[in-house]
Amino acid sequence: MPQAWAGSYPEADCQPMPDNQRCLTLYYNSNRQGATVAYPVGGRAFGTDTFLTAGAGHGLAVKNDAASAWNWDVDGSYAVVYYYSTFSGPCDMIAPNTGTNRLTNTYNENAAFQFYNTKPTSCSEY
Repeated sequence: MPQAWAGSYPEADCQPMPDNQRCLTLYYNSNRQGATVAYPVGGRAFGTDTFLTAGAGHGLAVKNDAASAWNWDVDGSYAVVYYYSTFSGPCDMIAPNTGTNRLTNTYNENAAFQFYNTKPTSCSEY
């Protein structure tokens, strides 16, 4: 199981990302709108994390409330958002330097994420 990380940040902390750095931004609304939270390292169950920036969803729990995402990694890491906090169950995979306007398998039903160096095969891909 991935090791939990001790913090989350506003989306601005993902931009710009230096080489070999990973960062995932989750958005409260579809179409990458609303409040955001950024995770500049991988492997985290959302627990009591909240959306940090201004906008719809500010201060609400990330767990089971993320609707869209962007993976800022430009060096090849895939971000996987999981349904369960045990890094299992239905999942959505976001390819490097891309995002999705609406998560499919984990839309408002998400509890953890992890970065992978190789492309996972069991998730919806964006």
